[in-house]
Amino acid sequence: MTMLSDIPNIIIFGESGSGKSSVVNMLAGMPVADTSNSVSGCTFDSCAYDINVRGKIMRLWDTAGLDEGESGRVPHSESVVKLYKLIQGLSSNGVNLLMFVMRPRLRESTLNNWKLFHKIICQEKVPIVTVVTNLEQEDDMDQWWWRNKDELDRRYGIVPDDYACITAVRGKRMPTGAHTLDKEFETSTKMVQRAMRSSCLENAWQVSAPEWFKTIVTTAYETRMCRSRRPIERRERVIGGEAFERLVVIMGERQARILVEEFLEE
Repeated sequence: MTMLSDIPNIIIFGESGSGKSSVVNMLAGMPVADTSNSVSGCTFDSCAYDINVRGKIMRLWDTAGLDEGESGRVPHSESVVKLYKLIQGLSSNGVNLLMFVMRPRLRESTLNNWKLFHKIICQEKVPIVTVVTNLEQEDDMDQWWWRNKDELDRRYGIVPDDYACITAVRGKRMPTGAHTLDKEFETSTKMVQRAMRSSCLENAWQVSAPEWFKTIVTTAYETRMCRSRRPIERRERVIGGEAFERLVVIMGERQARILVEEFLEE
């Protein structure tokens, strides 16, 4: 019998429409996650699914889609806050793996999402697997990675611990009952499973709070001849912590402050 604390936590995140729920369904071998594009059907809160991955039960957290904000630079704050709260809420059992699902065409918000969760919130302590979806038109899906690997690294700083270039759909049903993309679908399933098993932390990383702000204390001293100094004024000022400063680089100080204030709301 598998104890609750023994089940690895894998958090799937990415933009709306990237195929997160389809990947969950593919791994589950059945439709367990809603893939509807309607407002009422879209994944909004996180949903957990226990899935057998090559003989090991893993808990996949299908999260709200991270959408590009109106400025084109900032992920949708409400979805970002929900995902941040989920990661915080897993502090007792920890996080074993991040799965970043993306479409072949990169947007700036794609990079923002990667940096925010991998580099800032999880502090690069949690391995990450990149899953590139919607590649069923490629003659060899894996070649997409090798054509774009250098640009992902050099231009976007996306360097995962492992990757899978896949299709998460079976295609059209044929008169025989088979589907046009069955072979590609089965190969994709195996690729994602392999990446998950090879990259998942054996011992989960216990989530620690990022340093959004810190308090600096300065003291002014009075010095008298032949006497020791004594403090005459003590001041405190709040400045951005390391995590906040890194967030500023991504989206600017104003947007970073707004987002962090939402993070810190009770």
